[in-house]
Amino acid sequence: MTVLATAGHVDHGKSTFVNFLTNQETDRLAEEKKRGLTINLGYTYFKNKNKTYSIVDVPGHSDFFKNTVSGFSNANVILFIIDSTQGWSKQSEQHFNTLVELGKENFIFVYTKIDLLESSAKYDDLEKKLDKLKELNYTVIEFDLKNSKRENTINKIVEFISKCEFRASIPSMWVDRSFIIDGIGRVITGTASSSFNTNKIYFSSDQEALEIKELQSINQSYEESLNSKRVAISLKKNNKNFPKRGNLLTNEKINFTNLLFVRFRNKIIDKNFHKGTRRLFVGTTSVLIKNIWNVDSASHTYGLIELSKKIPIVSNERFVIQNIENNKYIGGEFLFFINNTFLKKYIISNSRSNKKINSLYDLFTILEKRFVNSNHKTIKVGKWCIKEDILNNIEKDLNENYRKINKTGFIKYMHNKYFIDQEILNKLIKNFNNLTIVEDQITINLKNEEEDNKTLEDIKNKLGETLEVNKLTLNEYKKESIKSLFLSGKIYRISENIIISDFHFDILLKHINELPDEFTVSEFKNQTNLSRKYAIPMLELLDKKLVTSKINTSGDRKKLI
Repeated sequence: MTVLATAGHVDHGKSTFVNFLTNQETDRLAEEKKRGLTINLGYTYFKNKNKTYSIVDVPGHSDFFKNTVSGFSNANVILFIIDSTQGWSKQSEQHFNTLVELGKENFIFVYTKIDLLESSAKYDDLEKKLDKLKELNYTVIEFDLKNSKRENTINKIVEFISKCEFRASIPSMWVDRSFIIDGIGRVITGTASSSFNTNKIYFSSDQEALEIKELQSINQSYEESLNSKRVAISLKKNNKNFPKRGNLLTNEKINFTNLLFVRFRNKIIDKNFHKGTRRLFVGTTSVLIKNIWNVDSASHTYGLIELSKKIPIVSNERFVIQNIENNKYIGGEFLFFINNTFLKKYIISNSRSNKKINSLYDLFTILEKRFVNSNHKTIKVGKWCIKEDILNNIEKDLNENYRKINKTGFIKYMHNKYFIDQEILNKLIKNFNNLTIVEDQITINLKNEEEDNKTLEDIKNKLGETLEVNKLTLNEYKKESIKSLFLSGKIYRISENIIISDFHFDILLKHINELPDEFTVSEFKNQTNLSRKYAIPMLELLDKKLVTSKINTSGDRKKLI
């Protein structure tokens, strides 16, 4: 399926043209029919050679701009309607600029009322406008209700669509309607992006997977396709919450905040744009903006946008911002969320200094691979990349200041100074050459490694190979060596008088794997053949290491791994 959306000035004939193509009226409100204009979004479709083409009829009046932008969400092709007797209007300009800012690339310009005497279609003016936008793919067709043939017009549209290239997008669906049907229950509809998968759909506002009764796409069973498609979802009653218009459905959970890092479409942004009330439109929702901070590079203008409330957005989603006072627009692309107040302050500081950045590495310590320039020498850390020189500088800093850092903790230090969170840290620390991080503390791997190994071997021999280890006095060993073994996770203190080694800890983990997801102290004792004297402190160690978690006062545990 391909989804088309109408655009253009009110009364230029959008709904008339849609009715002509489909032989049916769009699903509209009684108020719209009474007033003779489209207020909300209307939906219909036509077929050609067993292919379905869905149409979203978008309101043209400026008073309904929010609905207008919602209609453009996930549309593949724009049917831009121009009344040939009136020509290009102020409202036409607003719609066109909004579409360009949203990154729409495929346009069919339809000149209506071409049979009237006062018709004065100015194709040259349109071509001059489009010549400045080399990325646009477009065609022009003429239409009048008396003489145009439906089949010929549809063939022209289908031929153009067959030559279009559609950009792949992250699977998502913005809800544009939510209603109840007698005997069926709650139904939601929207335009789903390409590759939207129905096996697991998350309602991003509460991170819950939706329980679905049935899916349809234009009165047929839903099928995945390369293009966007109109989808109706019937929901089961036992869902905790039901999506409303403006909510986002995705195939993966999204951790979202009210801080958006974005790339604006235009490199230079008018400073006056930041004065007055601004609203961000994305998908089928909109939200007021509290602040925008620009950061310029040689090729792009990036921005940190602080919203009045947090909303979920998928990566690379296009948006448009309206300055309500001066009615100006800028568009851009959402890159990722910011969830670090120290990073926020750092970006704001860069913005206020008006200093251009050479690359995003001037703002971020670590980046997803998609943002990395091929000229950078980087080290892969999961799906992230860090520049070699940045990693070396971090390791140097940790070596020189580890005593000070250990007072506040390694995790907090890396979060506050380098804006790296624990999820990434667990992978990053594997790239340190002479550092070990254990229990949020840094230990330096000095040249006493040989002595540490000898101490560890002696300790293991004295402890024995069973979990009910022999008691051990550590005073006979060098203090620095024992500290190093504790910090590196080679030995563990179970209680004041009980020490185990990593060998015994591995045995514990094997026993845990044999137990059910939730187990009692008695089951643990039977599995490990430990007395209560050893079993309880062993379980407390496993709790501390986040292997298990105590779930009641009886001491029952559940496995966390």
